[in-house]
Amino acid sequence: MPEIEPTPLDRKSLSDDKERMRAIEEVLRDQARREVLRDIAYRRPYTSLRIRVAAAALAAVALVAWVFPVPGLQPDIPFPVPPADEEAGLRLATYIQAQQVEAFRQTSGRLPDVLRETGEPLPGMTYQRLDARTYRLRGQTERAVVEWTSSDSVPTLLGKAGADKLRGFTR
Repeated sequence: MPEIEPTPLDRKSLSDDKERMRAIEEVLRDQARREVLRDIAYRRPYTSLRIRVAAAALAAVALVAWVFPVPGLQPDIPFPVPPADEEAGLRLATYIQAQQVEAFRQTSGRLPDVLRETGEPLPGMTYQRLDARTYRLRGQTERAVVEWTSSDSVPTLLGKAGADKLRGFTR
């Protein structure tokens, strides 16, 4: 049986049906996409039972370690530090700061204008550039003051107690 050619009017209605179906399909896909995005946006964070148990156990261990300190983990440093040790530490800090200034002088060929050029300055340290070759470092705490000029010798800066501490660090 020969197929009957649809009339131009029928072709148009067939085309409109396809367009309509495509539009409906596009709307449905868009709704599904929006629903997924909405679920993602309003999703509550989910933590597994394993993570909750581990967090509770760690919190309990931290609480026990805080309330009952472990003797081996606590530093045995008397506070306040004895004045002799405080001055020795200040001399050592001044020595370290002087080493930073000297390293800066070797790399750049000049003295720094401010101490921050050498890196982060140690607490209580001040720097004063006297001329192109000499500088003064001053370390200060509440009870001790150490002042050193670069024309002085390093053993003068360290003193006996500072040299003993330095030897203890370098062993």
